[in-house]
Formats: sequence, structure tokens, C-alpha cells
Amino acid sequence: MKRLVVFLALCLIPLSAFPCSAASEVSFSLDSVTCQKNRLTDLELHASGDTPLSAALFSFCYDTGMLEFRQASAPSGSVVAANDSGGTVKLSFLCPAGADAETGAPVLTLTFKTLCEGCAEVHYAVSDCVDSGVRQMNVGRCTAGAVSVEGSADNAAAKAEIFPTKQGASSNTTKSTAASHAVMNNDTTTAMNSVGTIAAAKRAEPPAALSLVILCASVAAVSAFMAVLLY
Repeated sequence: MKRLVVFLALCLIPLSAFPCSAASEVSFSLDSVTCQKNRLTDLELHASGDTPLSAALFSFCYDTGMLEFRQASAPSGSVVAANDSGGTVKLSFLCPAGADAETGAPVLTLTFKTLCEGCAEVHYAVSDCVDSGVRQMNVGRCTAGAVSVEGSADNAAAKAEIFPTKQGASSNTTKSTAASHAVMNNDTTTAMNSVGTIAAAKRAEPPAALSLVILCASVAAVSAFMAVLLY
């Protein structure tokens, strides 16, 4: 019996020199984006690993009060099938040739419509990952994504049109004031020129007393000349 145990131990030594290869690991990260309300926005899911990803199952969770799921898509050569149950999207991914995970390229894209302002996080879980060699892959880190929603651009433009900024109002007021001052200056200059013209005309006119003296002198001269002629 003792010899049999030693013989089995010697037979297992060569097998222990060839360890089984460990399963590869794949990690995922979902984009975080900023957009306006009532717009469609895309979130890309990136895979990172040492071997191509051929298949996986995903479950995405989102806030139905802020986001509305529209569709899921994948690059050429891959196929996705999604089922939205209102707040949870079950998705299966298949790529026979294997999606490139070494460069962190996107493997699929989720499209949402934004409903209201705020920040909505999108979490997910991954399972049953298989590489291009039909080998099971371990799931590593899964980084959640988020959608930050701002006010609508149309509303902002409308508000800016209805309620102009103080700077614009100040500029308009300055222009109006400058125009008023220009009109006042023109009127003042015109009035002053008119006053000057009248004053110059009055200075050019002879005094009334002097005119009367000249008239009397003229009458006396004419009378004297007529008297000389008569006598």
C-alpha cells in the first residue's frame, strides 16, 4: 500500500508542472455626459481586457423620472437585443469575431431622452462573459455612467429675448442718452446761431434817433435848396 501511494505521487508530479491557464478578465466603463433637457443623448459602454469579447449579458438601471430609454446599438459585426421594463434594461451582446477590448473601444451604445434637469446615474451588472475562444471571462470593475441635464436652449434664448441683460439695457440707454444729448446740442447750437444772427442784424441797424436826425437834416437841406431857387 505504501508503494502504491508513492507511485501515484510520482505520477502527479509531472502534471503539476503544467498549471491550468487562468481565465481572462474584462472590465467595463460607461460614459458620463452633459446635455440639455428634451434631447437625445448617447452613452457608450467601453470594454477593457486582454482578449476580445464575444458575448455578455447586461442589466442597466436608470431613473425613469429623468431618463427615457430609446434604443441600444452596437458597432458593425456585433448584435444587441434589449428589453426595457421601465427602469431596467436587459441586454444581450453577441460578436462572433470578438469585440476589441484591448484598446477600450465601445462595444455598445445606449440612447436616452432627457426629461428634466438634474443628474441621473446609470448603473449596471454584467454576467456570462465569453471571449473569442469560447472561454469564460471573469468580470472586473464596472464603472457607472451619468447624465447631467441642463435647461433647454430654446427656453434660455426666449428668456434672453424677453428679459435682456443689464449690460444690453445699459448699452441701449447709453445710446438713447447720447442721441438725446446730440439732439439737445444741435438745438442749442441752432438757437445760439439764431440769437447771434438776430444780434448781428440789430447791430447792423442804425439807432432810431440817428435815423430821425438824418431825416430832418435831409428835409432842411432840401428846403434850403428850394428857397435858393425861388429867390
